[in-house]
Amino acid sequence: NSNETEPKLRALFSHAVDLPEFTETETDQFIKAISEAKILDPACGSGAFPMGVLHRLVDLLNKLDPKNKRWNELQIQRAIDETAGVYREGNNSEERKLRLDEIEKAFDLSMNYPDYARKLFLIENCIYGVDIQQIAIQISKLRFFIALIVDQKVNDTKSNRNILSMPNLETKFVAANTLIGLDKPKQMTLMASDVEQLEKELSSIRHKIFFTRKYSAKKVLKKTEKGKREELQKALENSGYTKNVAGQMAGWNPFDPINSAKFFDPETMFGFKNGFDIVIGNPPFVSYYARRSAKLDTATLRYYQKHYDFITDTKLDGKFNTIMFFIEKASRLSNDNANIFFILDVAFNDVPYRYIRKYLLDNTTINKVINGLSDFENAYSDQVLLQFSKSKQTNNNTEN
Repeated sequence: NSNETEPKLRALFSHAVDLPEFTETETDQFIKAISEAKILDPACGSGAFPMGVLHRLVDLLNKLDPKNKRWNELQIQRAIDETAGVYREGNNSEERKLRLDEIEKAFDLSMNYPDYARKLFLIENCIYGVDIQQIAIQISKLRFFIALIVDQKVNDTKSNRNILSMPNLETKFVAANTLIGLDKPKQMTLMASDVEQLEKELSSIRHKIFFTRKYSAKKVLKKTEKGKREELQKALENSGYTKNVAGQMAGWNPFDPINSAKFFDPETMFGFKNGFDIVIGNPPFVSYYARRSAKLDTATLRYYQKHYDFITDTKLDGKFNTIMFFIEKASRLSNDNANIFFILDVAFNDVPYRYIRKYLLDNTTINKVINGLSDFENAYSDQVLLQFSKSKQTNNNTEN
């Protein structure tokens, strides 16, 4: 009953001392929902918003499952399910053993505090970030490394002082241009099954790298990953992809610490294509129409005009701001049941933004718009909190 559940969930999210009572079934459902959530910050900067999400989810798990029993069982079952295919074939039972060993180490209270396992598997399965600046992505990863290190127990008598090496976050936080996608073919040839198989294998290799601790083993896996990308490029070209798009997809190297990808594609970079459940962030405010604004090159302008629906035939005068594109892109990256939460400059209420506001009204459900937020450091103007859902309904809620 949603009328009974919602007040209890609100109490759970609050900082109340007296926690609501949930049934065993409700508790299992909530923990499973947390475990399966896919959350994206499409302009994550140095990772402040994803880190806030991590701490919030850890707090919820601590309340729902203080002994980590359910969380542990979920991770074991996930590892068994995800290795079922190779295990049945009998040619890679080592992969399952590796995954289960890593889970056992994560939950070992002689090595880690309970929050370590909560954080590790939330990072592995739930939280994603993109930013066009490579340095911002490196800082994001560093923040998450520190968040894990603080929950490990130092023991000077053990090897490496009892500290586990950090997971690889290259396919969790990526340097890429969120606003530019790939022009994939709408219809693929009979070779599409080869592409799907190679993408699964590539995703599996990258998943192994996430947990691989030894440098020598990592090096071997990275070499295997590169070879698999080369195979993928040929398969993509044979399946109807243009040479350019196939080259971009297969050429994306998640371990390149210098270059930022000129495109963003969740399937290529994160290994899934069903859309995010939650999109959060404070997208950059870059104006292309003010007197001292940034300049938008012709090729990018033409791309935006072709691929963004909020730009109508009457809106070809270049009066754009990056937050307009991030709003529509967030909707496109989301699944049908998703919620998007953005903090935006108050200019969102101005005339040039009328087209993106109309896009929201026509294609989404605006759940809440709160104006006049001013408690942000280094912000030179008031901010707006925008919350909208991907599914179209009739309810709007604004607060001043």
